Amino acid sequence: MVFTFNPWLTVFRHKEAPLYGNMAAALYANGIWNNFPDSDNTSWEKYEAVYGRHIMRNYSRKPLYFASDQFRNISISGLYNESYIDNVKNDGSGWFDYGPDYDLRNLDIKLKDVGGIPADFSQKKCLLFKAREAARREIQINASAGSIILYHAADLNPADEKLFNDNFRDKYKDPLYGIPVVKYTVAYADGSTEIFTVNFGYHISKWLIDSRDKAAVFSKYVYDSRTFLSFKSEKAKQERYKDDVIIYQYEWPNKRCNSEVKSISIEAQGSDIGYALLGITIRGVK
Repeated sequence: MVFTFNPWLTVFRHKEAPLYGNMAAALYANGIWNNFPDSDNTSWEKYEAVYGRHIMRNYSRKPLYFASDQFRNISISGLYNESYIDNVKNDGSGWFDYGPDYDLRNLDIKLKDVGGIPADFSQKKCLLFKAREAARREIQINASAGSIILYHAADLNPADEKLFNDNFRDKYKDPLYGIPVVKYTVAYADGSTEIFTVNFGYHISKWLIDSRDKAAVFSKYVYDSRTFLSFKSEKAKQERYKDDVIIYQYEWPNKRCNSEVKSISIEAQGSDIGYALLGITIRGVK
């Protein structure tokens, strides 16, 4: 079966046109739905989840010829510059500075894995780059790696969203593979390097969605991300909404796994998108 990704359901276009037909087309094309949905949200919730499982395939990581099923969490404590708890809104610090209603305080710190990949969120901290920030950080790895797995999030401030959408095609030229938010440079022990970018709308999307809006719910699915972790913000928990917080997991295949990874640098690309890195896990080599 061929699974069809509908670009009209992405974060870039999900507000531009009536979405009912696009959602229905995506579901039908994937062989998920061929009946008219119920009058409530039951069918949409069911089919949306199936569509998401089909689409979130992390295509760029396949196949992983030389990677093993052994994993190692990398401590990124040396990169931490922000808490993922935000007690005061608009004070210039905290998780994207939205205040206690919208942060990661409800992230389960006892969680040991996401989709079978080890994770560690117990420190309640992250590396955070604000929108339009020019910054670079580096972490030592000194290990062989079959792949590099990121736990991360992207932020598009609601105050910037209208301007972003209005200027999207002129400023960013509607890129097929999304907007580069950060650049990762993998440095090897032999002196060589490999570069990959994390692109908004392709590898990652907004960390906070309106879970009452079907179009926004569909837009959380991106073409090239392994999976995501979802849970409720404090606001959603209080109002009894569905999960509205999304932490993405992306796996980058290391094609040069015969050489030890010495370090990884992360460089913000100055886009209108904020970025936070919560964890790095590496896969072993066969």
